Amino acid sequence: MELAKIAKITKDQLSFISNANISFLSEVIAADVASDLLIGPEDKEKLQKGKVTNCRVIVNSVRDELLKYEEERRKAREASELCIEQVNQIFSGINAIIDMVKQDKCQSFNAGISFAALFPDTLNDTPTKWSVSSKSENLTKKERSLKKRSFINLFNLFDTFNIIKIFDTVDILHGLHLEIFFFDDFQSYDAFKLKLESWSSRYPRLVKFIPSIGKTIEYRDIPVIHITDMNTVLNSPKPIVWIQGGQHAREWAAISSVMYLTNALIKGFNRNSRITNLLEKVEFIIIPIVNPDGYVYTWIDPSNNVYRLWRKNRRVNSDSSIGVDLNRNWGPYAFSEPETSAVSSYAKSFVSQKIVASLDVHTYGQMVLRVPGYQKTPGPNEGVLKPLGDKMAVAIKATTNNIDYVSMLSADLAPTGGGADDWFAEGNNVKYSYTIEMRPQLDQPADIKFLLPLDQIRPCGEDLIASVLTLAEGAIAI
Repeated sequence: MELAKIAKITKDQLSFISNANISFLSEVIAADVASDLLIGPEDKEKLQKGKVTNCRVIVNSVRDELLKYEEERRKAREASELCIEQVNQIFSGINAIIDMVKQDKCQSFNAGISFAALFPDTLNDTPTKWSVSSKSENLTKKERSLKKRSFINLFNLFDTFNIIKIFDTVDILHGLHLEIFFFDDFQSYDAFKLKLESWSSRYPRLVKFIPSIGKTIEYRDIPVIHITDMNTVLNSPKPIVWIQGGQHAREWAAISSVMYLTNALIKGFNRNSRITNLLEKVEFIIIPIVNPDGYVYTWIDPSNNVYRLWRKNRRVNSDSSIGVDLNRNWGPYAFSEPETSAVSSYAKSFVSQKIVASLDVHTYGQMVLRVPGYQKTPGPNEGVLKPLGDKMAVAIKATTNNIDYVSMLSADLAPTGGGADDWFAEGNNVKYSYTIEMRPQLDQPADIKFLLPLDQIRPCGEDLIASVLTLAEGAIAI
């Protein structure tokens, strides 16, 4: 295809963007707090009076236009990249011809015909024969002439780079796509990392991104994100609420829910009174994926349950078997695995700040599980753990269409040793240590248990938001 035609196609794609109502779309972003769940009692009254915009209604109303934008954006990006590639090829060809003359490989060179043969359908005028001596001034003149002709007739390179500049500067639209549609599907490990980094750059007052607190067996990073109002000055270090997910690779909904919670905390600041109040008093430390290697393995072929339902990490054991269950690696003979070692070491590094609550996010079963998990005899903090666990379950039901979560002792489900929740409670002195098992319920068919339907990603995330806000408020007694 001629570059001139490609250029026109590219500009046609851009016309949609240039006609977009940027200010309106920015209002959509502002309204997209995370879900209607985040609207507290006082906000609901304002909503009824028409003073608060229902973000979901707005999002749905522009969804088709946004999808169209994303498709046009993709086409324009591809077209502009093709333009750059072909213009670079043309210039490289010109340079090669000139170099041949400079090296005296030919005294006279039919550059016009040769150039047309190298790059068919790129010259708008009929190629003419020309020759040039090896004198430097003649070469420079001919080189400039040929490049200028190609530059003008084929494509205005400035427009190409301007297209890319438009894409880069209209970040509000690209960000809108990421925020609204990010949770319409499960995302890859790389997508999660990029998202965490994006939040950090866009919300520097709230977010600190740690690209890696350690490496996995296969040398992948374990990223962490901190969320708090950094402008708040307290007399003592803020207490920490620790959230982690993705110990078990196949539990995609656990990871997406942790990311959904992260989005809600960031977007809810200065928009939701509960979140704003918490971020002024608490620092959230969130590790969405403790087991990156296992998670990446499940993405090799999600349609094949050999991959999709993988649970462990990817260590090659001495008997040639593969994998260690990370949530059995926190016990008396703990931390053989780099993943659990990195996470526990990071948790231990907070000396002046105290971790007051921890939540290990899993699927499935719809349960709020309190420690201990290794014995059925309640622990010393049972008197405070049970009431708060019960409140977490009630909060989920109150805000998510009466979805029932059961609050119970973890060991009553099945006594297991080496779990993260027990280590946080007994190895790191965290008073409020829980595990939550997200959707679906225990009695679901096998093809649903770890394969949550896409339309349940957001509701599952809303369950987690309700539980975490209640946990954090209870842990610091507000």
